[in-house]
Amino acid sequence: MGPPVGHIYVSQLDDEKCFACELADDSMSQLESTPSFKRRDIVIFSITARVEDGDLAYVKSKDGDEFRQVFLEEEDTVRFHPLNGRYRERTVHRFEIRNMCKLRARFHCL
Repeated sequence: MGPPVGHIYVSQLDDEKCFACELADDSMSQLESTPSFKRRDIVIFSITARVEDGDLAYVKSKDGDEFRQVFLEEEDTVRFHPLNGRYRERTVHRFEIRNMCKLRARFHCL
């Protein structure tokens, strides 16, 4: 994911505080399961929606930005789970997270 390059309007969303990203890798793709996200898919995240355990989210931490399934662990840690098993999970302390934004919509690249 890179810096913003433009604006899109999605009429189905009732949340004006959203942003979209184009996926740059296959870390969230699964061969025989859903959800699955391919490289170049467009994903839309809400800045205001609350991220809960198991949600798919855009996470900004001191180590960078990533799109992962988020698991809120005990002892103030968060586990970032890529859907693609070829990528490794990682766990960070909550104080290392700058922001988490919940997935609201996606557009598949054909």
